[in-house]
Amino acid sequence: MTLLTFYALTGKRRTRRPVLSIDDVPSDWFELKNMLTEVMTIVYARYGFAEAEVTLESHKPGKFTFLSAPYGYRTKPVRYKREYEAYFKVLFNPKMGSLEVSRAAFSWSLNQLAEEFYYLEKGVRYHVPPLIPKKYRQSAQEKPRVLLTLEPSGPYSYSKKPQRLYGLSEEEKPHLSYSYKPRMSYGKRFVSK
Repeated sequence: MTLLTFYALTGKRRTRRPVLSIDDVPSDWFELKNMLTEVMTIVYARYGFAEAEVTLESHKPGKFTFLSAPYGYRTKPVRYKREYEAYFKVLFNPKMGSLEVSRAAFSWSLNQLAEEFYYLEKGVRYHVPPLIPKKYRQSAQEKPRVLLTLEPSGPYSYSKKPQRLYGLSEEEKPHLSYSYKPRMSYGKRFVSK
């Protein structure tokens, strides 16, 4: 049995207050929106806030602590480790009973609810992100120019010995005395002429 709790972050100090506990994950966006409306009705009635940030957190296995709800409800055991499942920035209109969700973020386990939220509330359909990010994409005219710059400027000379990245270079002989600074190729200073 998974135990999920809605927490409301309200006020200037963003006080975290447990509002509503549920036993099962919502199946679709409409059910979750009805639960958010119920949560905001409770927040407005108890604390007087019409705008709040609401988190949905699942309780993970761990030690049990006892939390008491306000107004003298009995205590009940709640698992102490929590993990964020969803985050909402909500504006509630108490006169109309309507709810406006301006921002939402979901965990990977609620991916289907995220798709429904973006499609029904924001009008954005899910699309597969491109394989190549925007900053690396180039126009069709620039591609041949880039390929020309990648070609070597002339034939490769096999008579040259490759320069080692680390260790002593071929011209330097190892210094066989006690010294504080070893003569390494990566320690050389390059001077521009």
